[in-house]
Amino acid sequence: RTMRSKEGLHFIDAHLDRLHSLLCSEGGGGLSAGGLLRAEESSDPLIRCFGRFLMDSLLENRAAPGTAVVDLRTVEETFGRGVVSQLEFKTTLGKLRYTEWMLNELFVRLDTDGSGNITVNELTCFLEAEPPRPRPASFM
Repeated sequence: RTMRSKEGLHFIDAHLDRLHSLLCSEGGGGLSAGGLLRAEESSDPLIRCFGRFLMDSLLENRAAPGTAVVDLRTVEETFGRGVVSQLEFKTTLGKLRYTEWMLNELFVRLDTDGSGNITVNELTCFLEAEPPRPRPASFM
């Protein structure tokens, strides 16, 4: 059994649908390579976090060797030109191993003592009104 939303979606699918929707609304209704390229500059922390992942991942896996910045051409080669559909978005992020990265980032934030284990106390303290400051993850 896995955790699902009220609509029957797996947690990851619901997260990716929400992320795609947020990116589309920031882009005026559609998601393009240019919108993906600007994600790091968003005022929304979730989109900014995603933007950092995307730039790091594309630099590591897709950009020409020695390149320090991801350009529009690299994003278009990865996601395609024109409007990026929800299915294309999910499929491409799967290839870039976004889910693995996101779960690792979540684990690092929950493991406040850096032990490599999440205790019941570490997990439940985030339900408190004023949870402790988490360890910094790469998206902070």
